[in-house]
Amino acid sequence: MYEDSTHVRQHALQSVHNATDAGRPSFERLLDKIEIPDRGRHKPILILDGGLGTTLEDEYQVTFSSRDTPTWSSHLLASSLETLLEVHRSFVQAGADIILTATYQASFNGFTSTRRYDLNVTSAERGGFYSQEEAGHLMRSAIPLARSAFGSKKGLLALSLGAYGATMIPSTEYTGKYPPEMGDCVNLERWHAQRINVFEADQKTWNEVDLVAFETLPRVDEIQAVRNAMQVLSMQKPFWISSVFPNDDEKLPDGSEVMDVLEAMVAQTPSESKLIGHPPTPVGIGINCTKVSKLRSLIQKFEEAAASMQVHLPHLVLYPDGANNMTYDTTSQLWGPAKDAAGVGKWEDEMFDIVHEVQERDKWAGIVVGGCCKTRPQHIARLSEKIKHKR
Repeated sequence: MYEDSTHVRQHALQSVHNATDAGRPSFERLLDKIEIPDRGRHKPILILDGGLGTTLEDEYQVTFSSRDTPTWSSHLLASSLETLLEVHRSFVQAGADIILTATYQASFNGFTSTRRYDLNVTSAERGGFYSQEEAGHLMRSAIPLARSAFGSKKGLLALSLGAYGATMIPSTEYTGKYPPEMGDCVNLERWHAQRINVFEADQKTWNEVDLVAFETLPRVDEIQAVRNAMQVLSMQKPFWISSVFPNDDEKLPDGSEVMDVLEAMVAQTPSESKLIGHPPTPVGIGINCTKVSKLRSLIQKFEEAAASMQVHLPHLVLYPDGANNMTYDTTSQLWGPAKDAAGVGKWEDEMFDIVHEVQERDKWAGIVVGGCCKTRPQHIARLSEKIKHKR
């Protein structure tokens, strides 16, 4: 349970001394778990997986809807573990060093709004909804499942945790429009802490998690909230924060400039939290669920902001949409043609060029690169082949 106790405050104070451990050294220790040729000679470039939900839709004919499957790809934790495992394995086989769990849109509200799925009865006989206890069990089950996808291969497991808006119906992580009660850093912190506690509460499950991925955050107060939520964990984990930039103004959906985003991500100053001490620093920051065409300018803005703030950049985490010629309508929940689709090159070629440019400028501790919506195993395989040849 999330609570502001003496123990929490003491742990928060200790986190000041652990701030360095929450940064780059923690990621360096993670690298011992995977095989990277010439690791000592080059800063690491790690391959992340691709779009889980859209791969399920495009290659496995899985149908999602807010009404019937409010937890989206997490629904398969109840309905088809075999299919989910097959998709995870396909990304491992494509060359992914890091696999994200099927928990992006998982939440208590989502599962308790989902009709119980029992393979032993017909659809007409199914009834009732999942309990809170069952919801927690289903969410935790994503971790050993994703871990098993590596088989005998080495790899890192990232616990995928989407923005609060990703669990809303319809989802609002692209707009950042939250209900009034969630327009407060403390309430967002409490919500994220409660969800993380589902996983941390089971030590065996938590031990399987290599790092936590906070994804598609559309607001600076939510960026602050997740850092504060990580601060109260009894067993710390390295984590990354990635945000979404869906609009042409290169700002967060809440209107924040990149300078404000970077400050919220890495600044060692207390925010609106009632906790004492500095929030932990992410091992990676970056951009996801954003068009490839926007990446170069956004990355350079992050680099310029870091120079202005005189801060060292952690790993760059980069996993944009694979749908260069498509865009997602959150109202209809369908993909359609993008208005600026003309002249778009191959996704993996563009990503390789961007990674190469970032590496040449040498501003980041390392790079994690993969894909988001509409990025299939084939895209990751082609990108992985290019990157690993460069390694």
